[in-house]
Amino acid sequence: MKRIFLSTSAIAFFLLFSLPILLLKPLFGIFANNYLQSKKAPIKHVIFDLGDVLIASNKAKAFMHIGPLSILKYLLTLHNPAKIMDKAFEVIHQIKPLDKDKRAATTSYGNGIFPQLCTDWLAGTITCQDTLTTIHTFIDNNPNLFNNSAERMLVKKTVTFMFTPEMLAKTQHPVKAGIEFVKECKKRGLNVFILSNFDTESFEIIKKQNPLLFGLFKEENIFVSGYFGTVKPRNDFYEIFLQESGISAENCVFFDDQQANIDTAQKLGIHAVLCPVKSSLKSKPNIDHLKKQLDTLIAQHNTSAIIQDTQKA
Repeated sequence: MKRIFLSTSAIAFFLLFSLPILLLKPLFGIFANNYLQSKKAPIKHVIFDLGDVLIASNKAKAFMHIGPLSILKYLLTLHNPAKIMDKAFEVIHQIKPLDKDKRAATTSYGNGIFPQLCTDWLAGTITCQDTLTTIHTFIDNNPNLFNNSAERMLVKKTVTFMFTPEMLAKTQHPVKAGIEFVKECKKRGLNVFILSNFDTESFEIIKKQNPLLFGLFKEENIFVSGYFGTVKPRNDFYEIFLQESGISAENCVFFDDQQANIDTAQKLGIHAVLCPVKSSLKSKPNIDHLKKQLDTLIAQHNTSAIIQDTQKA
């Protein structure tokens, strides 16, 4: 009888102290979750890519620089001139094998991977002229790689356009909505940065031609691959950026048009958003999408008000 009494007492004691804990556990979970949510690192810095984010490439102008007559001759062979960049990359890929130890830059053309020679060019380890000479020599020595002489000539003119900074720069134009977006970020007290793959020769011309865009950024906040000997999506470029800028990954939002670059940023703890394209002809980036994504992140991480869409105001 005494044993039964003790067992009953133990059960009562357990229920008396455990039941409130079991009932309150969900409330503690909600409190803890809300606390952790409130402790999220605030968004303080916005990092922009250049190509197809703040700068758009006018493909129609590019074709004009390449040469309408060459394009027409190629068209008469029943091939699509719009695919000539894919063919050019296919040829350049054969000049130098990809570095197995270092990731190549990515692109919207061809197989999505920049040829090693082009990646070296973006990293600043080879000049525009040396790159162009190497490719021209390879084309001249390998006519069998082309369907016909018209294709060979068009590829040759295409790479001449790509690696002649003065010609390339004339087809690169700042995105007006992008400029306004950068201004809005600055008005909100956010620091703005550029993190972009670009050869230094072409970049300096484009920068000089577009003071309204580049004047929005402090000189020390501009990180271009050609000056650092590396490229996105390699980890080291992001690590160099974070170290030299002195900022923390969790306080950053990064906008880029290449998924591989977004993936690396996210692995390093940077909030990253892929920039879609509105128009394929002019590679017009969808800045409205970036605004909405930034608004969402600010709402989640900051106590300040959401940036309003000035176009709807």
